[in-house]
Parts: sequence; structure tokens; C-alpha cells
Amino acid sequence: KTRLINFFEVEIKKEINLKEERFSLIFVDLPGFGYAKISHSQRQEWDKNLDEFLKKRGTIKLFVHLIDSRHENLALDNALDEYLQGFILPSQKILKVFTKADKLSQAQKARLKGSLLVSSVKKSGLNELEDEIIKQGLGLENFSSENLERENLKCENLKREDLGSENHV
Repeated sequence: KTRLINFFEVEIKKEINLKEERFSLIFVDLPGFGYAKISHSQRQEWDKNLDEFLKKRGTIKLFVHLIDSRHENLALDNALDEYLQGFILPSQKILKVFTKADKLSQAQKARLKGSLLVSSVKKSGLNELEDEIIKQGLGLENFSSENLERENLKCENLKREDLGSENHV
């Protein structure tokens, strides 16, 4: 029931080659998407402000689209995807994350195979989500917790100013 634009600075710590690395990201939680019950006039005002906010922010690197995995083809989610595709820049990406994986049967999970499934209740898929956010949000194409040592990725070169408030996820 988000009603304001909320900014969260998140620091992710990862152990890389026996050394702790830190990734600082800014997450922006937006109102107006989802199931907020508001008046028609307030919806129009939100839509105008959000449209302006999103389209004028080339610093946004990654849009994380949370989708209830029990209802993966809702018109609301399809409309949001179409909306984002309508203005996304080549430097920006969309990450679809299917939530509430703990409520799915094995057959339902099989249908979503290859998708990023997470459950906050069972704490499953969270490491993969973290890796994808670092990889896609920061443009580190070869990033994953499993291949860091093998690829010998040098994260020390990432400087705070590269990750600061100018980069939004």
C-alpha cells in the first residue's frame, strides 16, 4: 500500500575470494502499481507523476517487477511490462521476480522453470535475487556468487561514486 516514492539505500555484502565486498544500491519503491485502492483523480495524479519520474530518470539501471507467482498472467502485470518496454533505454533492464514461491505446487514451479522464484517466508531464491540485482543493476554480466572465483572478477574497481545515489534500482 505504498503511497509515496520511497528511497532505500541498501548495502549488499558478499564474500569474494575470501574478501568481503560491499555493493551500495538505491532501491525506489513506487506507488500506483499493484492493488492500491485510491480515487480516480488520485490515480491520474500518480500516473502523471510516476510517468514523469520514470521517463526522466536515465540513472535507473534496473526495474524490478515483482509478480505474484500464483497469478503470473494478470492484466495488471502485462500492462506494467508493456508500459516499461515503451520507454526503457538500452542501458536499462527489467528483472521479473516471481514472489510467493512457497505457495506453489511442484507442477506450478515447473511451469515457471528458468524464472527467478523467491519466497520471503521460506527465504528461498533470495541469494539468486541478490546476484541478479548486482549483475543486472550494475552491468556486471559475468557476476554470480558461484563463478566469482573462477572468473576472478575484480570488484575492488567499483567505486562508491559509481554506485551512489545516481544509480537507482
